[in-house]
This record gives sequence, C-alpha cells and structure tokens, in this order.
Amino acid sequence: MREIHAGSLRAEENGFVATGPRHEDRTADLDRLERAFERLSSDERTVLWLHHYEDLSLAEIGERIGAPARTVKSRLFTARRALERALQLEDR
Repeated sequence: MREIHAGSLRAEENGFVATGPRHEDRTADLDRLERAFERLSSDERTVLWLHHYEDLSLAEIGERIGAPARTVKSRLFTARRALERALQLEDR
C-alpha cells in the first residue's frame, strides 16, 4: 500500500487528484540519493541514518555509538555537508 499525503491532493468535482511528483520522478530522486549516500563514510551514513530514519535524538545516537551528544552534533553536521557534496557529484 502506498501512502499519499493530503497536501499532495487537490479537490476536483469527482474527488481528489494527486498533484505531487510522478512515481518515476520519485524513483529517480531516491536512486540519486542512494548513490550519494553510498559515497559517504560508514560513520557519516550511521549518524544520518540514526537521526533521520530512526528518528533518534543526539543523546540517543551518542549512547549507541559511544560518543557525547556534542560530538554527535558535529558529526551530523559534517555528514550532512558530505551528503550535499555527494549529491552535487551525482548531478554532474
């Protein structure tokens, strides 16, 4: 089952119509993101994954990887920058 967010729908006479990006466009974006993600170091991937996909706080990530929350915050910043650079490389 595919989830559709209400914000991506518009009302029409016969019901709602999806207005968001097409499936092919979303698939291409996900492929691009996956390739960029693979360019990162394992440490960078780990902090990004734990924070953005597992929705853990900095303190919780710190407990998992054995680092203070301030260190996690710094690593997360660095990992985001690395991901930005990797995405730029994918666009070339």
